Amino acid sequence: MDRRSGGDGAKWTAVLLVALLLALNTLILTLPRLGPFAGLEWNWQGKTLDLIWVLAAIALLHPALRREIGWSWRIPPGTVPVLAINIAILALAGFLLMPAGTLTMERVLFDIGWPNLVEEIVFRGFMLALLDRVFTRRWAFGGTVLGWGAVLTAVLFGLVHAVQPAPDGGLGLDPAAFAITAAAGFVFAWLRTLTGSLWPAFLAHCAPEIGVLAALALGR
Repeated sequence: MDRRSGGDGAKWTAVLLVALLLALNTLILTLPRLGPFAGLEWNWQGKTLDLIWVLAAIALLHPALRREIGWSWRIPPGTVPVLAINIAILALAGFLLMPAGTLTMERVLFDIGWPNLVEEIVFRGFMLALLDRVFTRRWAFGGTVLGWGAVLTAVLFGLVHAVQPAPDGGLGLDPAAFAITAAAGFVFAWLRTLTGSLWPAFLAHCAPEIGVLAALALGR
């Protein structure tokens, strides 16, 4: 449903909250790994801590606000074919891309587990809901109406995945990684808005990674 734009104060408040969410997420993911997490290849510690705080935040929300962030299993039946087609396309894209790394059980569990769910709750749940409250959704697209919230969350999603430490100790931006992940983030935001639920976006998020895992399993 379309929302009326808020005043400048409301917009800046939403932007500030989004920045705080991004900063919290980044801080948690960069904490030194301790105990049983220290020897793992993937950042299970960061994603587990993220899962704890996002679930705690959801538990404190009023049911209406939970629905607003997409914390609902209900989706319009007519969107199921669209979702299935997009999941298939994303999985095929992941399969056709040159996979990197090796296939391990830890990687399989990480790529299809709660790390992706946490990202969907943060980006397509909290952030998108905040930004859609104050930036009117104006653009008809693929059966729904999108706004700057979808664009901004996609850009932030791309930056989070494309900005990496550089050899000189600074930060570097991988343009290809940014383009791919930002485009994927926009698709996830579209599916989230189209269906009214985070779960289709989560399935779509897992799809390309499942494609990559399949390619690794087949020795491509």
